Amino acid sequence: MATDQQTTGQYTADANDLAAIRQAAMEYVEGWYEADAERMRRALHPELAKRAILHDRQTGERRFSQLNREQMVEKTAQGGGNDTPSDKRYYEVSVLDVCDNVASVKAVSYEYVDYLHVVLDEGRWTIMNVLWIYNPATR
Repeated sequence: MATDQQTTGQYTADANDLAAIRQAAMEYVEGWYEADAERMRRALHPELAKRAILHDRQTGERRFSQLNREQMVEKTAQGGGNDTPSDKRYYEVSVLDVCDNVASVKAVSYEYVDYLHVVLDEGRWTIMNVLWIYNPATR
């Protein structure tokens, strides 16, 4: 969980920054599970890159996955994680580090572990990069 202040180098993120960073992460995870495309759009920077290296369990084949903002919003609008039973939905968001106008965040849900790079751009904290895996605890 985020604390009231986090210091890295010369920069101290105040409670407002931390709340806004956490809010961007929550818009992302809750938007996905609620299939709320507008929440997802608000959370994501226009230059989003969401990536993963996936492995097929049966063949062992490796596949690179990449989505941009519009693809992520579209997948959310198509239902996102809405089929995940509500009793299995949970969200753990941890602000790992903040330095000037960038932050690293870990977001854990029933299905995924996402590492988010969040950026302050034009006065708003939004997610610019996501590196994700399937949550090993639930696979």
